[in-house]
Amino acid sequence: MPFSLYECEQFLNSNGIEYTRKQIVESYMVFGGMPYYLNYLQPEYSLTQNIDLLFFRENSPLRYEFQQMFSALFSNADNYISVIRELSKKKGGMTRNELIDSKNVVDGRLLTRCLEDLEQCGFIRKYHDFSTRTNGAHYQLIDPMCLFYLTFIENGSTNSWQDYISTPSYYSWCGISFEKVCLLHIKQIKQKLGISGVSSNEFSWYSKKTNPGAQIDLLIDRKDDVINICEIKYSQEKYTIDAEYEKDLIHKREVLRTETNTSKALWITLITYSGLTENKYKNIAVNEIVGDDLFVS
Repeated sequence: MPFSLYECEQFLNSNGIEYTRKQIVESYMVFGGMPYYLNYLQPEYSLTQNIDLLFFRENSPLRYEFQQMFSALFSNADNYISVIRELSKKKGGMTRNELIDSKNVVDGRLLTRCLEDLEQCGFIRKYHDFSTRTNGAHYQLIDPMCLFYLTFIENGSTNSWQDYISTPSYYSWCGISFEKVCLLHIKQIKQKLGISGVSSNEFSWYSKKTNPGAQIDLLIDRKDDVINICEIKYSQEKYTIDAEYEKDLIHKREVLRTETNTSKALWITLITYSGLTENKYKNIAVNEIVGDDLFVS
């Protein structure tokens, strides 16, 4: 299982690598907190240079790690890779029936085995939401390294990380990858919210009835009659809630209330790396979580 951000910071420092916390988060988006991969980082190079050297140069040591990793872990590795590829297409996850309907994965007991093994190894997570508590579960890819490989290496979308960073596509990837980081730090998020001892269920959610619909990055459905509606935003600077986004947040909250018929309190929670800009719209968020909050032990 991966290190937490707190453990990654300690590990990198012990290897003589001096990164800012923002750079450590970005390294987590690529390497997923796996010490085996973090050991490849060389202290004399920046994170950007290291990523180029490890993935985008001829004979880079991690360029073919995706296939080698699955071949080493599983017999019939192609079955597992097919499931990972399919789950990477939908960030909120897919049900077993949706995977089968794709026609791209194995069926029956072989699929059951793949899903169980991938979950036990930490590549995916299984969760039940409001709509699948009685008729199935969602399976969601949470491994950042797999997402990085499928996005940048397998399809050959870029040949240089240095040239790719700061492009619009880069920031789009950052947003999705930061969501994965947050899903791997639910413990730290709950600690910041002061609910470490409260039982909860965490999942993504999208509306199935309302038009226009709504999609929520993360719900924390708590046993103390509160649901945190978590919006996850990654940006270099403080994130600004404006009138339009406030309206969107209210819409999501009301769609969730209507479609699920929940009687719980619905609290909007903003998870941003750099925090929120001070303005009159900021108060829509009952809770605010920033990057440093994810580094607690």
